Amino acid sequence: MKYFVIGFASTSDAMAMEYFCKKNKVPGRLIANPKELSTSCGLAWKFEDAYKSEADLEDFLRVNNLAWEKMVLLDF
Repeated sequence: MKYFVIGFASTSDAMAMEYFCKKNKVPGRLIANPKELSTSCGLAWKFEDAYKSEADLEDFLRVNNLAWEKMVLLDF
């Protein structure tokens, strides 16, 4: 199954994502950066919900003022 994974420029951005998602019951979890996602921070967020498109996910991140650096769609 394919999941979107986003990487962060800083650990504080990753922690903010985790806090927001847990508070708002957005399924997902912090993981170590997969090799396909090279970012400044060593953490990434794996979304458990299947977003229909990268654009949908980008809208979600922007509307909720969540910072991110890179995004990839990976098989897990």
